[in-house]
Amino acid sequence: MVLVDRSPGPTGRRPWAARCLPILVLGGWLSYAPGAVADVRDYLGLPIVEVNLDFDGTEPPPGSDELVVTRVGTPLSMADVRESIWHLFSLARFSDIRVDASPRGGGVALQYELTPVRIVDRLAFRGDLKLARRRLREAIDERYGARPRFDQMADVAEVLRGVYSDEGYLKARIATSPIDRGGGLTTLDLEVSAGERARLATLTIDGPVLQPEPVIFRRLNLRIGEYYAREALERRLADYADNLRDRGYFEVVVGHAIAGRSDGRQIDLTLTIDPGSRVSVEFEGDPLPSEIRETLVPVAQESSVDEDLLEDSSRRLLDYLWRLGFPRAVVDYRRTAADLELRIVFHVDQGPLVRVGRIEIEGYETFPRSVLEDRLGVASGDPFVEASFAVGVAAMAEAYREAGYSDARVETQVVEEPGPSGSGPIAHFRITVTEGPRQRVRSISIEGAPKSVSTRLEGAITAGAGEAYERSIALADRDAILQELLSLGYESASVRVDASFDPDTHQVDLIYVIEAGAQILVEHVLIAGQFRVSAATIRRELTLVPGQPLSQDRLAESRRRLSALGLFRRIRITDISHGSDTRRDVLVAVEEAPATTLGYGGGFEVGTRLRQGRAAGGFAVERIEFAPRGFFEIGRRNLWGKNRSVDLFVRASLRSRNEREVDDGSGEFGLNEYRVLGTFREPRAFGSAAELLVSTFLEQSIRSSFSLRQRGVRVEWRRPLGSTASLSGGYTFNKDRLFDEQFNAEE
Repeated sequence: MVLVDRSPGPTGRRPWAARCLPILVLGGWLSYAPGAVADVRDYLGLPIVEVNLDFDGTEPPPGSDELVVTRVGTPLSMADVRESIWHLFSLARFSDIRVDASPRGGGVALQYELTPVRIVDRLAFRGDLKLARRRLREAIDERYGARPRFDQMADVAEVLRGVYSDEGYLKARIATSPIDRGGGLTTLDLEVSAGERARLATLTIDGPVLQPEPVIFRRLNLRIGEYYAREALERRLADYADNLRDRGYFEVVVGHAIAGRSDGRQIDLTLTIDPGSRVSVEFEGDPLPSEIRETLVPVAQESSVDEDLLEDSSRRLLDYLWRLGFPRAVVDYRRTAADLELRIVFHVDQGPLVRVGRIEIEGYETFPRSVLEDRLGVASGDPFVEASFAVGVAAMAEAYREAGYSDARVETQVVEEPGPSGSGPIAHFRITVTEGPRQRVRSISIEGAPKSVSTRLEGAITAGAGEAYERSIALADRDAILQELLSLGYESASVRVDASFDPDTHQVDLIYVIEAGAQILVEHVLIAGQFRVSAATIRRELTLVPGQPLSQDRLAESRRRLSALGLFRRIRITDISHGSDTRRDVLVAVEEAPATTLGYGGGFEVGTRLRQGRAAGGFAVERIEFAPRGFFEIGRRNLWGKNRSVDLFVRASLRSRNEREVDDGSGEFGLNEYRVLGTFREPRAFGSAAELLVSTFLEQSIRSSFSLRQRGVRVEWRRPLGSTASLSGGYTFNKDRLFDEQFNAEE
């Protein structure tokens, strides 16, 4: 295969919505059909002797040769041509693809002409801008993205006119013209004539006001003759509204409208301010803690008195009281409006506190009483919380169902009686258990499963014949069977479990009914995108193999393993259907992260250090020293087409080397502390699963009584043993040297 590149240049690439792919492929197929399909049909069956790809000046995408299935030496097939178009369009980098065929040496030569999508990667502003280029560029990026397609930018002039209008340039004119630089890249030339900036001519307020209009205008920093700026005005209006909400005007509404005069130099500004009623929230009846009122009735936090919010607040108060053991609590609210004041009054009647008295449990045989009490979770003397009691009763019934008593019932009876003088009622409980017969599994069968996978599906079932029947286990096995089918490529599979009960023998026959649907197989695994690492490195991490089932588990595992390489900033794995109901291509599109990484930083170290005094035989003194320090690191990945990496780290500190105090401030001040570390890493060294690390270092440090210089080399070999353990071995050679020693006689 020959890749034709007429004028190499930077690649313009932008992801394209996958939903457009069928339309584009159909359009591309039809675009070449009238001029070439007759010729192609004339050559069907002839051997292909040459395949050329003309990318119209763009750099060929890495891996593009894998996308074309019309290979040299194979017979020409219309299906192969159509499939190649599907693959190329899946890159989302071409707006049109044409295929030409011509006779060549007893065979046929194919020419794919690919028209790249036009990408606007540069913006050229000129003329009377008045606004910063950065501001204009940010507005375009926010609307269209950093590298939009040219056909998406039809209304870019209108977008910029909106930006200028927001700053008061009401008569701005914008003219656009594209400049095609080849290779699918376009410079959009924008000629701007901003005109004069309009000033405020009149200021009015629409709506009831709480302050004199001049005070409001000063608060909003509005004056006649000033320039109009929409964003700044909206920020000040939002602050003004927040101030009113803090004063209780939760329903305040603010806004503004402008009307430009015909000359474009003056603006009439109208403010809309509706403060609404001032809201106060009050509570009457039984007292509640202030933090509970604020948390459960968040009117102030939400700045709203919506009916839904008030009803939810009432229910939250009720739930709170019920959980405390007040089952007869009543909470309601009312609204009272008068003279722009809105009072919301919550009435709380908590009622008597009810406590749990005796708990009687009858009819149980399988479990001891202690087990049932643990499931119930309620003890004598506790506040009676009806919801918690219901949960405990359900947990008791679930314990019987888990043990195979599918017909077990737990019934309750509550009897209240007055409590001791001065206390609330006491609730006594009688719990009656009807266990019923214990159901056991008699047989387990699978219906409707493809024969080739029946054994594997049977292995996913955890229930066994003779065991107690548990509905939860049967449902879990159903989900496990479905997951197995999905992992085997049956993407439309469905599973249901039918339980047939025998009332005479108290046994259950479990039948898993499967509708598998078609099994989807991988036809091709295609690799494309922006990368320098070898395609073999990428392919080695993929668990998807042509001819094997298209498994969602393998898709996820492939994505995880590619991410673990640490080479790519973006990974996209998609399956592509092109007419077959049972076979799909898998497209792996990757975008490589920068091969070179840089890091640097600096700081300032402050610490104490012992020094010898100035006088001969002087005593040691502790001095505060300042030492600036910094580091620099550079790394390179993807060496020689593989995920090898090499890194260099350098750290240095400026400080004095002398051990004695001196008067003149000297003392060999310089790079007397440093560390240099170089590391080489190669995963899967020598074709094995092991990782090889080679590092070399040079380091010098200053200690309290000596200085130390170290240098050495370390080689380390690591091999994973399963997912939880690894084996490693290494060899280190280093050489140390002491200098500037200050040891006493004892040392």
